[in-house]
Amino acid sequence: MVLSAHNLAMNKLKEEQLIQIIGGSDLLSGAFLSALAKCIESIADVGRKIGSAIRRIKNGNLCP
Repeated sequence: MVLSAHNLAMNKLKEEQLIQIIGGSDLLSGAFLSALAKCIESIADVGRKIGSAIRRIKNGNLCP
């Protein structure tokens, strides 16, 4: 495929425009939000298990 001078100029212009774009967030990416959600879910699971253990000890429902 042969690119004409016009196409090369358009690609160059697009690259220069892309460099000038300012915005977005490096902190709030999808991967970060997913990891944060999993972390919160893990903390909640630990809390549930500790609460269950306390309740089972209090009620005397321990495994033999």
